[in-house]
Parts: sequence; C-alpha cells; structure tokens
Amino acid sequence: MDFVIVAYGLAISPAEEEPLEIMRRVEAAGHDAAAVERAGQLADAAVALADSDFADGTDRFERLRTRAAAEGWLGAIAGDNITSAFSDYPLAAVRLLWRRFEVDTSWHRPARAVVAALDVPQLWILGARDEEAPGAGTVSIRQDLQAINPDLQIQVFDAAGHGVIERPPGAGHPRQRYVDGYHRLLIDFIAAQ
Repeated sequence: MDFVIVAYGLAISPAEEEPLEIMRRVEAAGHDAAAVERAGQLADAAVALADSDFADGTDRFERLRTRAAAEGWLGAIAGDNITSAFSDYPLAAVRLLWRRFEVDTSWHRPARAVVAALDVPQLWILGARDEEAPGAGTVSIRQDLQAINPDLQIQVFDAAGHGVIERPPGAGHPRQRYVDGYHRLLIDFIAAQ
C-alpha cells in the first residue's frame, strides 16, 4: 500500500462517534446545553444496549428516552443511527430485529491503533457540517496521530456535510454537489505520492 485516503471516515470507535452525532443533531435543532448533554447520555445508553446484545441497560435507556420525549427533543435525533432506531419502537421489538440484523459490530474497536499502525502517507477528508459522521473526534486527536505519523494530513471542509457534499443556498445552484476543492485535493495528494 502506497497511501491511504479516507473521505468522511473517523479515527474514533463507533461507541465514541454515536454520542457525538446525537449531540450535534440536538444542538443543531436549537436545544439547550442540558438537552445536548442528555442526548449524549441517551446515545451512550443505546451503545450499551447494542454492545451487550440488550443484556444491559434497558431500564436506563427507557428512562432517558421517556425524558427526551417529554422534553421535546427526541425527534431531533432522527437519522441513520442506532439511538434513533432504538427510540422509534418498543425495545422488545427492537431486540428481536436487532438479533436478525446486527452484523457483529465492534463498538469499541481500537481505531487510533489501526490508524497509527499505517506507515504510509494518509489524507483524511472531513466535512465540518457532517451530522452522520462528525469529524470533531478525529480532529481532536489529530496531533496524537500526526506525532505517530507525520505524513498524516486532515482536511476539514467548512461547507461540507456527509460525503463531502455541500448544499449551496440560493437559486441557480445545484441542490447538492461535492464541496469546491475536494477533487483538486485528491488529485494533488495522489500526484505527490
């Protein structure tokens, strides 16, 4: 392998990513800091359920979900995430479906160790507006990763969401497109290797 390019991937575990995503969604919906904190707790409870195959944490999850619904922010977490999936239906039904569809996810995989073990140039591309895979966790450990591999670069595009896609405002713009500079960044990185 000569190099690695990761577009909208994360150098944190799924257990670390889930609360970041849920908290960001609740914050983006305009809820206060206390609701954002409780959203992180709900996501942590969802991860605990998934990680234990529903053996641990059912009562805690139900308590947090009930509170979120009463406070009016539960709908803000809707999206492609387990917290939302677990919140939409009775847990008994979710448990049955989970056992049919769970693909043996490693919720606590050592993502940093895998990234650090790669001794090749790496380019990580993140969108600052990415709600499905928020890059804040990856950016926060950038210095640690770069100390191990100085050939690791992280580029964050402020206007990009998930998929390095932006949705420009105003008439005359396409509904969505790759953020300006994304393709040039890829070409320049590959050409330099």
